[in-house]
Amino acid sequence: MTAGGLVFKILCGDMISGRFDYQRHGYDLCIVTLGASLSGLSLQIMADHDLFPDFPKTGVFAGLASLSPNPVSQRIVLLLGVFLLSCIMSLVTARVAMAIRDDSTKGKNYLSLLNFLFGAGVFGAYILMLITKG
Repeated sequence: MTAGGLVFKILCGDMISGRFDYQRHGYDLCIVTLGASLSGLSLQIMADHDLFPDFPKTGVFAGLASLSPNPVSQRIVLLLGVFLLSCIMSLVTARVAMAIRDDSTKGKNYLSLLNFLFGAGVFGAYILMLITKG
């Protein structure tokens, strides 16, 4: 449902503006992730059980167990990290978009691609987390 909404928003925005702006979509994806991670964090804080029960407990995420044996606390830390990452990436993509609008900036196409990849990467990571929601 989220993917369909994003595609609809991107297509409508592009048809209205008359052009496809990669850098804007990268920023938008970061903002969507920021809002979604804040919602997930709020729900996890209020819940007394783990809302992401199928989340991997090995590999890179094994370090969360050292913070707390409680899975709810581990998810709160993880969601807070995703929220902070999406905040930082939103600021980065906004700054890159400003640089792209400047006439003296060179390599605007590469910066646009970079912005889009940043946004897609952050959003993709959050989607993978949602899949573990079970």
